[in-house]
Amino acid sequence: MLPLPKSKSRCPQLKKTSIRLWLNAIEIAKRFDIKEDDIHADQLNVYRQTRYNRESNEEEFDGFRVSRSLTVKLKDIKKYPELLQEFVDSGINQFNNTEFGVENEGKYLQSLKKAAIKDAKKAAKELAGEFDVELAKLYSVSFQPMQTPVQPYVRSAVMAMEADQGAYKNAYNTGAITLNAEVYAVYLIE
Repeated sequence: MLPLPKSKSRCPQLKKTSIRLWLNAIEIAKRFDIKEDDIHADQLNVYRQTRYNRESNEEEFDGFRVSRSLTVKLKDIKKYPELLQEFVDSGINQFNNTEFGVENEGKYLQSLKKAAIKDAKKAAKELAGEFDVELAKLYSVSFQPMQTPVQPYVRSAVMAMEADQGAYKNAYNTGAITLNAEVYAVYLIE
């Protein structure tokens, strides 16, 4: 978001200032090797602001606020602190919804799922051997845990674990992002 301070001055001047700030932000993004396709700007928003006057018990015009959202996709996470500082130095004073992720996540997850399937087959064979039984055919398979009733005292712990998943997205310094894939397989035995 590229907000500007409210001003009682004319709205066209605020728009010009906002556009100048926005163009400067795009130049900063380009210096950080962000491609034009990875830079997205929303429309210019002009807000009329009022404030409540306690003496007259009325809303009074207090000026305009102009803002524009700019979304950039930075591929080198190590440059994030520098990019953020340059944006701040240029006059941008509001940052919302910073999100860290993995490019081509689907490709990596597909590979992880294949490895999980291989591991599940191996584990099933090992378990069958330990119990002196033979595996028959596959009965069911899922990438989601089997839905079983959760005991009430365990429910809060499960909810806490689920809440922790994806918590890295709100962090400033993400460290390493870990991708996981699990497979749940049920075999018939002979």
